[in-house]
Amino acid sequence: MSTVKPAPRPLQDDMRLRLVPVLIMILVVVGAAGWGVLLAGHVDAQAIGPAISQPSAKAASTVRVGGAPYGLAYDSGKGEVFVADYTSNDVSVINDTSNLVVAVIPVGVGPIRLAYDPLKGEVFVANHYSENVSVIADGNNTVVASVFIGSYPAGVAYDSADREVFVTWYPGYVSVLAASNNTVVATFSVAGGTNGDVYDSAKGEIFGADAGANRVSVIAGANHTVVAHVNVGSLPRQEAYDGMQGEVLVSNFDSDTVSVISDTTYSVESTAPTGSLPLGVAYDGGRGEIFVADNGSANVTVISATTDAVVATIPVGTGPTDVAYDGGKGEVFVTNFGSGNVSVISDASPSASGGGLFGLPGEWGWYALLGGIAAAVVILAVVASLRHRAGPGSGSR
Repeated sequence: MSTVKPAPRPLQDDMRLRLVPVLIMILVVVGAAGWGVLLAGHVDAQAIGPAISQPSAKAASTVRVGGAPYGLAYDSGKGEVFVADYTSNDVSVINDTSNLVVAVIPVGVGPIRLAYDPLKGEVFVANHYSENVSVIADGNNTVVASVFIGSYPAGVAYDSADREVFVTWYPGYVSVLAASNNTVVATFSVAGGTNGDVYDSAKGEIFGADAGANRVSVIAGANHTVVAHVNVGSLPRQEAYDGMQGEVLVSNFDSDTVSVISDTTYSVESTAPTGSLPLGVAYDGGRGEIFVADNGSANVTVISATTDAVVATIPVGTGPTDVAYDGGKGEVFVTNFGSGNVSVISDASPSASGGGLFGLPGEWGWYALLGGIAAAVVILAVVASLRHRAGPGSGSR
């Protein structure tokens, strides 16, 4: 009886096996392309900002504080926000994890603005009617010093390079406190008077808003001299420093605008519109955005620091006066003078939260993961099927 030889493997079986690597390569390329599209969408959503990603953005919560809250300072060492309660003559301390008041500290009369010294863990409070500055130790939330300044101190800024605190007071003076021993080491005049102050860490300069002269004075921190004046809008009130762009942002109370000043040329590069009667300004380094408290329209205007265009308007309480950025939580705190509270705004949109898997926005990270698993299952199934059909020892010889 003759033995029948098995038929040779069909050529298409070997070709299928050879096509497996090609199939895998195609899936990898397609997956990479899809991943790129997702990432591109993620970046575009971040660039567009909350006007697109959060068209109905609003304050996430409010915190009841003392009477007529005005100024704010964020304490990065403790994760706390210090609030100057103007009419109750104290400072409320808010824990940024729970958004609860954890301490109330009596200070002088009419506390108006604050500055934080991270090296010593102290907060400096300008008391408008008691002509002094209260120094608070954030370790135990107690006043450790009271420094006489002069009439109606208003603005206060901390110079981290020289470890000095600059305090502006009526009718147009600046006193300089040594943070090491809380004593006044210099006093000089600034024509036109100044309101809010901000420190430019890259240049070692203090920018002070001269409300009476509609300009900003630039003070060298090293020698306490005025090195430039910059004309801005009507009745400039407060400033913020954008270290990424090298710019200082000034709210113009009567012009309903923010002037953007280059700290290199000392000139106004652009002007952005705001709501009614803008006061406090804060720079959000995490999003590259500027938050402006619009005192007359009870909202916060959000401006892109790159384009200087308005990207969102967020309702808050009555009479917002100041804004502070909490870099640890990605939140913005706003004092509402008329409401007696602080609004807490999350700056994170679905695209900026970083909460999605692989850093992708929202649920897209999970879609990418599940898609990858499905692709892997399909590939393994195809390979197993072809091997089963080919049998052991198959392959081209």
